[in-house]
Amino acid sequence: MEKQIVVRSLQLEDIPSVAELLSEAFYAGNIWLGWAAPILKLGIYQDLKTRYSNPLPQHSCLVSTQVSADGQSIITGTVEVSVRPLVSWGTFGQSVPYISNLAVAKSFRREGVGRALLLACEPIVQRWQKDALYLHVKGENQAARGLYFSVGYRQQRDEIPVWARLFGQPQTQLLLRKSVQQKNSASL
Repeated sequence: MEKQIVVRSLQLEDIPSVAELLSEAFYAGNIWLGWAAPILKLGIYQDLKTRYSNPLPQHSCLVSTQVSADGQSIITGTVEVSVRPLVSWGTFGQSVPYISNLAVAKSFRREGVGRALLLACEPIVQRWQKDALYLHVKGENQAARGLYFSVGYRQQRDEIPVWARLFGQPQTQLLLRKSVQQKNSASL
């Protein structure tokens, strides 16, 4: 029997689990950050709690859940979408709907969770009357690139982030875009 993936808005009681998931997804295995993991997780927790407590009109944090064997609902993934400038270190420039913090628990990868989260962002962006979604992905992250391309994202450009240049680690990241234009009700 296939497990049902449920995507819903973040709830206050989800924040500790989502902070754990994000810290595992983005910082686990990094020997340089290993000692700082508890501090990073606390920072993620505080950021999530602040965004939950002071919601912005064009920001949404989603979680995916599945029911475990013992009947408990467990968080399997998360994603955030918000309207923000494409330049992460500034407040100028074009503001666009932007996907961030997409993370799937290791034991649930390659089961459709990431796809479900990405697709759930599209109607939100349409409600905001925007016609495209953007995200960045590391150039060498083949699994993530495959996921994004499979749901319709297309590469806009290669970038080397300013921070990477400053620290001598020029990792290429790709800016991807997906059109999410409203369907014309007359053509349905």
